[in-house]
Amino acid sequence: MFVDNWRKKTSADRLDVGEVLDYVLKGKEVAMLTLFGAEPPESDTVWVKAKLHKWTLFTTKSTGTYFVSDIVKVVSDKGAKRGKIVIVNGDPYMIPAIKIGCAKKWPFEIWMFTRTNPTEFNNLKRDSEDLLKILNLEELEFPYLATHLL
Repeated sequence: MFVDNWRKKTSADRLDVGEVLDYVLKGKEVAMLTLFGAEPPESDTVWVKAKLHKWTLFTTKSTGTYFVSDIVKVVSDKGAKRGKIVIVNGDPYMIPAIKIGCAKKWPFEIWMFTRTNPTEFNNLKRDSEDLLKILNLEELEFPYLATHLL
């Protein structure tokens, strides 16, 4: 699972990553979890959940290039156990990595806010319908978006 640790405008507007993961995962088994962006604050529930679920969290301040290269590395590893790649990010710079993964028959689930759903994702979904599921966070019940801002 690859997660972009997004913020709205300032660190005060940061969403609780742990709460977002609860919503997105809904009981899915996690083999690897990588957070991209600034490390969540100690008050973020992701740290408690990582300990509870025995997740290994890798955080990196590098985004974009590393996000894409890590996805390509996973889908190109012939020894990797094939599973669904879940991404929480709607930036179009990920599209080349997703195209490579779909070409190698890896399924993807991408969670994003509607405002970040560019035309390129719609085109990608049309071309890879059976391997790509795009879910918009605002369209689902997501009660803590407004109540869990730090």
